[in-house]
Amino acid sequence: MKRILIISSMLLIGLCFMTDMQAQNIHTQWRQKTITVENGGEKPTVIQLLRAFNKVWHYKSTDALLAEAGDKLYVSNDATEGGSGRAFVDCEDFCHCWYDFENTDDHMVEARTYQCDNGHLLFAVILAEGKPKGKYFCCFYDYNPKTSKLTPKDEPFIDFRPFWPGSHITYALGEGYLQVILVIESAPGIATQYTHYTFNGKRFAYDHLDALGYAAYDESEEEEE
Repeated sequence: MKRILIISSMLLIGLCFMTDMQAQNIHTQWRQKTITVENGGEKPTVIQLLRAFNKVWHYKSTDALLAEAGDKLYVSNDATEGGSGRAFVDCEDFCHCWYDFENTDDHMVEARTYQCDNGHLLFAVILAEGKPKGKYFCCFYDYNPKTSKLTPKDEPFIDFRPFWPGSHITYALGEGYLQVILVIESAPGIATQYTHYTFNGKRFAYDHLDALGYAAYDESEEEEE
């Protein structure tokens, strides 16, 4: 959990937003295309889905993540776990990568799946780049195991409205089996607040707003112990 908090803080400072034309095209056009997943089957891994996504919406940070992952089920080169700070992969439900993190061409991709009650998967992808005035956005898809297709879906936070004018909006997908999405609003010099959306097997629904982010879940786990 703490790893995501560190990454989110670094993203707010150094990965603000994406400007290259390719990324802009993804941002404006991803809802227009259904994606076929090769050999998708009943429950493809998040890497299989990300590989299919990258064939349609090619992005260099996704290339880096796929190269790190290969056919391995688990990869941890996370800097907070003593690694190089390049990639983290858990093929059951979560993957994360950042690329050229310390310069102005920073790229990041994060992806994961959520299990639906009807046997489908909800697939979420975050793309970001560290150039000023760029984009930081999420793409969402319904994966149908009968057709092996990814169909675009509206963002669960599509009605979200910023609290502070001119604030920076970023996102975080739930780590491991934590079925949440956080919308992170940061107003420099003021505060950062987190809007939590929880997945119920059918859809994401608004849960609560706080200033703790993932730390709230860490505290609840400690209380249970």
